[in-house]
Amino acid sequence: LEKINNLILSRNIPRNLLEEIKDSAKKLGIVKIALVGGLVRDQILTELKIKNFQSLKDIDLVMEGSAELLANELKSRLSVKRISKISFHKEYLTVSMVIDGVEIDLASARTEKYPAPGENPIVYNSFLEKDLSRRDFSINSVAFELFTHTLLDPHEGQKDLIQKKLVLLHPKSIEDDPTRIIRGARYSSRLEFELSPNSLKQIKSTLDKWP
Repeated sequence: LEKINNLILSRNIPRNLLEEIKDSAKKLGIVKIALVGGLVRDQILTELKIKNFQSLKDIDLVMEGSAELLANELKSRLSVKRISKISFHKEYLTVSMVIDGVEIDLASARTEKYPAPGENPIVYNSFLEKDLSRRDFSINSVAFELFTHTLLDPHEGQKDLIQKKLVLLHPKSIEDDPTRIIRGARYSSRLEFELSPNSLKQIKSTLDKWP
């Protein structure tokens, strides 16, 4: 965990930035805030020497609390020069920011319900572990909790990273969001991973029955 933490901090992230985000979250009473998504996945791949990712694209953070309130707290805490962009997406409980030149996505932990296949989801506040369960592939469901330096891996994403497999998290994943097919193709190409047999079967069966 310490190696992963050090790798995260070494990837062109201003060393004070995560601390300022954590301090702002604590001030608001947020008890869990975690790095998620590609940053964590790529750091694990780098540590396992499967791939070597050094450049930083963006930071995704999920919290048990309000992303909007945290963004406003950061806005009042930091100088105008440091924040070059802030966009609120209230229907999805997310905020996009650029701080110190780093793209940051803040998101409230959520669950989601799809009214019909392929439609935009309706989202509800939830807990960090449940938020990880709504994601596309197991390799993207690993989180690094910043307060405790705990690596959360409820869907064995690390095992699938080692085995270079893309595993969809639930049986209606493609029906809910067909763009996951394109994401799967992109991960297959970029990471040189293969879809698991069940995931490939789900893609084919969903396409066969699609209206």
